Amino acid sequence: MLGVVRIDHREMQTSLSRHLKSVDFELEIVHLENGDIEIGAKILIERKCYSDLCSSIVDGRLFRQMHRLRAASPCPILLIEGDEGGMNAMHRNAVLGALSSIAIDLGIGVLQTSGPTESVALIEIIANREQNRSRRQYELLKNRLEKMEEGYCTGNSSRHSAFQKPGCGSYLKQKEEDCLRAVEDFIFNPQSSGIIEIEIRKISQVELSILQSYPNIGPKRARKLLSSFGSLSKVTKASQSSLVDAGLPPAVACKMTMLNHQ
Repeated sequence: MLGVVRIDHREMQTSLSRHLKSVDFELEIVHLENGDIEIGAKILIERKCYSDLCSSIVDGRLFRQMHRLRAASPCPILLIEGDEGGMNAMHRNAVLGALSSIAIDLGIGVLQTSGPTESVALIEIIANREQNRSRRQYELLKNRLEKMEEGYCTGNSSRHSAFQKPGCGSYLKQKEEDCLRAVEDFIFNPQSSGIIEIEIRKISQVELSILQSYPNIGPKRARKLLSSFGSLSKVTKASQSSLVDAGLPPAVACKMTMLNHQ
């Protein structure tokens, strides 16, 4: 059994649903505010066929979706299904230009599959990779703690040797086991671990560039918004009144709110 894959309930009305009956991963049907498929804690996929891709380029919807996807996930992916026959009358260079901007300017990975069957196979491969990565992280930490405990128990750790007392080895072993259980819960079941993740972060150029793509948002306003809200995701989800409180003029805040909720 592989890791949990969360799929937006609206995707179950598409052709993808027919290919999810015999998958080797745990599947959850949920409501996703951004993207169509979420794998683990970091991967968010927006799935499009070529006809939808072209129409979203024409009406400007594509880049708004990609901005929100970039803000909501550390590892966003645009998955394009089918062949280029679905481009209709749009010139191929226009599509390639849009995809180049998404990959280079926004840092969003662009993948292509031949159809729903191959898309499900790709989802399974990514889920397997994420599960293995989490297990490697856990095993690495476990081995490091075992070596630390061995050094303490044998007295090889000269830095702490003056504080060694009878029975301290069993005490350290118990603390190590408690730590490993907490780490395992955090890696494999973060929702129930009770651990609050605290992230010390710097304002990234990507986030600044995304905010500056909004009308009347320059470098100073973009930095002020990120400083006020803490992350791009929170800025895009903020209400109009919150944006005004953060220093935006009401008209600019109104326009940003409308774009974020289209």
